Amino acid sequence: GEERTEGVRCGACKECAWRAVCAAEWARNSSVCLLYGATGEVARKLARAGFATWPAVASSSAAELSRRTGLSPDRAESFRLHAKARAEGRPQPRVAAERAPAVPVIYYDIESCDGAVYLHGAIRRFQGGREERQFVARRPAEEGRAWREFLEWLAHDSEAVIYSWSNY
Repeated sequence: GEERTEGVRCGACKECAWRAVCAAEWARNSSVCLLYGATGEVARKLARAGFATWPAVASSSAAELSRRTGLSPDRAESFRLHAKARAEGRPQPRVAAERAPAVPVIYYDIESCDGAVYLHGAIRRFQGGREERQFVARRPAEEGRAWREFLEWLAHDSEAVIYSWSNY
C-alpha cells in the first residue's frame, strides 16, 4: 500500500515548505487545525475523540469535549466558541454582557508633564448617555483650580463608580 502523511499544525509550520499544502487540506477537510490555539497535540487529541473537524467541535458541548478529550472545561469551551464563531461567521461572547449599572460610571485619566498636572479628563456614562469633561491647567499656577473644579464636578455623583486609567 501507499504510505500517507497528514498535515498537523506544529511549531515549524511558519517555515515549512509544505505549509500551503497543509493549509489547503485543512480548509478542504474543515480541520480543527484551523482553530485558534489548536496545536498538533490538541488536534490529534480532538481527532482521537471523534472531533476531527471544527463543525464537529462547534456542534458539541464544552462538557462533552472536556469529557472525551481530557481538555479542561475552560479550554474545551474556548475551542467550542472558536469553532462556533467559524461556523456562524461572527464572534461568540465568552460571558453575557452586563447590564448598565444603576449608578453613573466615570472613567478618569490624568495627564502631566515635568511634574505638573495639566489635565484631568473624565468620561461619564449613565443610562445610555455619555459626557466627556476636561479640566485644564494652562500654567502650573492653575493646577489647584483645575483639581478643585474636577472635584466639584465629581461631587454631583456621590454614588458614581470611578475607574482610573492612570497609576497616580
